[in-house]
Amino acid sequence: MAPCIHIVSNVAFSPILSLVTRSDRHWVAMQVLVVAAIVLALIILKPPEVRLLPIWVGVALCFISLAVMASAFMAHVSVNHTMQVNVSPSPDSKKQLVARGIYAYVRHPMYLSGSLLLLGATIWHGNVVAIGGGLMASLFFYLKSIHEEQLLLQVYADYPAYMKRTGRLLPRFWR
Repeated sequence: MAPCIHIVSNVAFSPILSLVTRSDRHWVAMQVLVVAAIVLALIILKPPEVRLLPIWVGVALCFISLAVMASAFMAHVSVNHTMQVNVSPSPDSKKQLVARGIYAYVRHPMYLSGSLLLLGATIWHGNVVAIGGGLMASLFFYLKSIHEEQLLLQVYADYPAYMKRTGRLLPRFWR
């Protein structure tokens, strides 16, 4: 294990990491680092004079992200009757699998929301390096979803059927 990850896991983010199991700490620490790196890039890097994409594309992605997040949160609350959301990849076996609302189309809408928000913010900013960071964050959320799905398969017997009906991060309209 890399020393910097160990330090981050045990010192810098201990309040956040106290909410997750030891095996999930690295995923949560990496997620915090990815988001922090992008925020830092947005602060430090100078926006370009000539943009690859118009600002409105980034703004639209940010607003879509917020709508996806709100929809996912409402679906979670309607099924599990709690506002507590799990930040770790390990599923809470005491909670039901959410398969309605936006979850009827996308298995990981919170990861989709995070990807859209970070990518949108970096496109809004316009710096190519920042946009690259947004793309890397999307890759991180994709990899985290793969890990999480292995855990979900162990907890929820109906998860394989749910996987066939829905897309991982994008809706599967061709079902």
